[in-house]
Amino acid sequence: MSRLFPRFLLLCTLLFSVSLAHAQSKKEGAIDRKKFSRSSSYQDDGLLRMRALLDSAERLGPDRVDAAFLLVEDALVWSINNGNAPLEARCYGVLGDLFVKEDQCDLATDYFEKCVSTHPDGTDPVVLRARLAQARCLVELKRYLEARTALDFLKQRVDGTRSEHLVLEINDLLARILSEIGQIDKANDLLQENMDLAQQVGDKEAEVKSRVQLGTNQYRSDREQGYSTMSNAWTATDSITDASARFKARKEIAGKLEEQGEYEQSLNFRQELAEEVTTESADTFEALSNQMEIGTAQRYTNQLNTAIGTYNEVLTSLPEDRNGDPRYLDLRMSTLKNLSETYLEVGNADAARRYLDRYMETMELANEEKKRKLEANLGLFSSLNADVQRIKLLEKDREINEKRIALLQALDDARAAQLFTRNATIAALAVVIALLVVVLFYRQRALRKEQLAARLIELRSLRAQMNPHFIFNALNAVNHYIAMNDERRSNQYLTDLSGLMRKVLTYSELEFIELEDEVELLQQYLRLEHDRFQEKFSYTFTVDPALVNAGLRVPPMLVQPFIENAVWHGLRHKEGHGALNIAITDSKDRIAFTITDDGIGRTKAGEIKRTSANGARSKGIDNARNRIALVNSLYHTDLRLTIDDASPDGTGTRVHLEIPKQLADVH
Repeated sequence: MSRLFPRFLLLCTLLFSVSLAHAQSKKEGAIDRKKFSRSSSYQDDGLLRMRALLDSAERLGPDRVDAAFLLVEDALVWSINNGNAPLEARCYGVLGDLFVKEDQCDLATDYFEKCVSTHPDGTDPVVLRARLAQARCLVELKRYLEARTALDFLKQRVDGTRSEHLVLEINDLLARILSEIGQIDKANDLLQENMDLAQQVGDKEAEVKSRVQLGTNQYRSDREQGYSTMSNAWTATDSITDASARFKARKEIAGKLEEQGEYEQSLNFRQELAEEVTTESADTFEALSNQMEIGTAQRYTNQLNTAIGTYNEVLTSLPEDRNGDPRYLDLRMSTLKNLSETYLEVGNADAARRYLDRYMETMELANEEKKRKLEANLGLFSSLNADVQRIKLLEKDREINEKRIALLQALDDARAAQLFTRNATIAALAVVIALLVVVLFYRQRALRKEQLAARLIELRSLRAQMNPHFIFNALNAVNHYIAMNDERRSNQYLTDLSGLMRKVLTYSELEFIELEDEVELLQQYLRLEHDRFQEKFSYTFTVDPALVNAGLRVPPMLVQPFIENAVWHGLRHKEGHGALNIAITDSKDRIAFTITDDGIGRTKAGEIKRTSANGARSKGIDNARNRIALVNSLYHTDLRLTIDDASPDGTGTRVHLEIPKQLADVH
């Protein structure tokens, strides 16, 4: 319906203008066709200009994506106006590439498909590249079946042609898909074939890329063989003449070795890279990114103090204005997070908290920038699509306009006057009605989108609030051990806490996590609380076997505040030894979390809170309730929470939380 309203509006406007033109004078005759024609030389000059615009858009860096979109928009408008299908197809291909740069692979696939369907020659290099780029996006989206089908079709198209470099890229993607779906032997055979072809055509970058993927696959069954292949790949990079490409290939090898646990060798390789870095071989961002990864490798090899120094060097070297490149903000955020975790590992809780605060501030800044950029891009995308639709409609309406004018010129003056009056009235009414309907329609849709975006931001904000709240309570526990001069337990608690905080920081960025990860997080947290208050309570933690490895997902850290409340406000104030029971059970189509304690109960706990120095409500519980309400609203689901007394006399508390096994997507 959203597409019919603009067409209806344009048709009514056209009728109005045609009638008015006819009523003015018969003598004006037919509209001069020369207004719609373009001279051959003019078209040639325009085509060269538009190609230059597209070349410029492709060369612009990640900090100039907005400008690139505007250049493509100009070229696209010109190509449609002049009926140049090959240029229009190339515009769609460049748009797809820009969306890839913006990590919008779902939108990119649509524009690559437009490129393929618009171009009149299915074997043109522009079309073949668009098909390859579309397949690459499908792989990134984990739509492996569609990607494999597209690559097989593309490979048939290029067989028998002299497109060896394109074949190398196709084989590389096919091998990656085979590796992802578990067909390792087939993937390795294809990679070996690709290496041989790369050697034949002298493509050293493709050869190294295939060696790296082959080594990664070999690590699954034979670590020694995988390491040997990776080392050979490193040696082969010496043959890459382009310094920037060589740097990128070597950085990928070091990263793959780090993923396989080869931290010592990864560190050696990254240090070699640092020595190679010059203004000719890598830009400032790549150099700083490699330096940050050196710190991570030092951390994994227990060179914690050295890693701290390396991270601080990166922070000092980061440009304040980020050179207009959004990647610098992500690099600063990663460095601050690693510094906080490393300081925790060396036992410096104050420094860890300080850098964690800076990380949270930087993360908020990054979220604000991403939000602004997303809003700006949405405006650009809407404008671009509107222009394309408007131009195509006008082209069709222009043809109708010309035929209608020729027909109306055969009518007499009286008929023309009558037709003008009638059509003018109808058109005016139709335009007013259409405008009102269109405005209301788009306004209502925009309002729904704004409400959805606001709820998503609120949910992420609530989830992010859990991190400082949790860390504050955890650091209070460290204070407790320090006050007791219990150095051994303080160190042990810090070690366990650092592992838990790393998971909390990671999971807090996700909408949902696996049930097994949530269980592990709760068990680790409960062990820490029990270590501190073991004289106050004992606990049991049971999980229904039917729920284990069932592929179920839950919101992260949603249950933890209720366990914390049971320990801190129920069992901690009880005289004598208490008991805490956590049970996760299978309740048909739901996962049931039950937290039961025999503490002092909600009534007495409330009295203690009111009489204490800090009588505020539990922020963790309120936060959890708000998150439940938002999850129910956003995901069209039904999380249920009940809290009641465990005993008739008001002692003890039972919390029962039910989460549906199948959570719906946001619409």
